[in-house]
Parts: sequence; structure tokens; C-alpha cells
Amino acid sequence: MDAANPDFRQRAFSAPPERIRRFAQHVARTAGGGVRRVLDIGCGSGELVRELARHYPQADLTGIDISGPNIERAVAAAGREMSFVAGDYLDFRGAPFDLIVSYSTLHLIAGRDADLMGKLSADLSPGGLLVTALPYECAYNACLLLVRRLFRAFRSDASDRLVLALARAIAPSSYTEAQLRERVGYMYLVPQRMDGAGFRELAARAGLQFLEASPEMHASLAQPKHRLVTFRKLASP
Repeated sequence: MDAANPDFRQRAFSAPPERIRRFAQHVARTAGGGVRRVLDIGCGSGELVRELARHYPQADLTGIDISGPNIERAVAAAGREMSFVAGDYLDFRGAPFDLIVSYSTLHLIAGRDADLMGKLSADLSPGGLLVTALPYECAYNACLLLVRRLFRAFRSDASDRLVLALARAIAPSSYTEAQLRERVGYMYLVPQRMDGAGFRELAARAGLQFLEASPEMHASLAQPKHRLVTFRKLASP
């Protein structure tokens, strides 16, 4: 993620349970059965990993997140056959996975797109799936990111208070006050990458075949619009 922003490394973040359940159901429908090893990139405090354990009770599940406090929460709540790692995904080393999932995280990982896609491909077994949710190229997101760049350029305590006040006014009722405060920092984040023709071309060069994309529910006016996107790792020649 954005290593220059200490929020992600030093603070914990939680996700609305309904969003986690919905994404886990999508992943299970997409991946089907026979999944033995699962990696969640940007696992937060482990909610998605624990939800996926219900769909894949025999699988080994691993979550990685750049936030140490997030991982502390995840470890405290971990069930069987789960492991959690604090660190940057690009530095992570592990055996190939049948399934890699990532909800609204891949676009925040700092680094070259080609390096990220190459690592994702290397971490998947042949035939394995990458199921992710990430922003996509569209006019709405272009306008929102312009606003975020302006906020980022003039960040202050006053702008933080303004962001929080706006969040209270427009956020869905499912968000708690604590979750709104956690998300103030998001208003200053600019994605490193978005889904589009260029992103999919890089994936193809890394041996990841695009399978499908579908709309994801847009939870807030302050959030970029996302897609659910699935890739398959092609078998080695």
C-alpha cells in the first residue's frame, strides 16, 4: 500500500460484515470446490479469511496485511488452518495458492504494475484463480480522484474534520462512527492502478487470463466505483 501514509501500517481497519459476506459468496460461486490453499491480500483483521473458512472448511487459509494492528486482531480471532502475516505483499514468500482474493487492495500496492502482476501469477498454481475487487477506469472515478488529489495537496486537521463531517452525511447507515473515523485517510489516497484495457494486458503478459468482470455495489459517494474481476493462471507451456 501507500508506504508514505502511516495509517495503514499503524492503525487497524474493519470492514462492514455484509460486504464481506457478499464478496465471500461471490468468490465461492466463482471458484467452486476443490480449493486447498487460499491467500487474502489486504486481509484487514481477518473477516474475509474467516468467512471463506465457512465455504472451504478443509483449506489452508493465509491473510497478509501491511497493518500490524490488523494482523494482531486477525490472529486473536483466528480459527483452524489459518495464518496471518504482517507485511508488504510484494515481499511475501509462500507456496503457490489455488485461490488468491483481494478486496479493494491491489490498486493501493505501491510498485510497478508489471511487478505486481508477475508476483500474483507466480503465487498462483496453474489453473488457480485471482478474484479481486478494484476501481475501474470511468468518468466518475476520474472526477473523484481529482478531488482526492486536491484534498491530499492541502491535508490538515481542518480537512480531516471536513472529510469526517461529509462521511457522516453521505455514508450508508451500516457504517459505525469508528469505521467512518478509520476511513478518513482514504479520502487522500490515489489508486496506483485501475481495471481497464492496460491492466488486463499486463495481466495477460504475466500469464493471467481474464475471465469475467461484474459490477460491485457502490457503497458511498466518496468511494471509487469498483468491479469484481477474475483471472485464471494459465498452465506453464
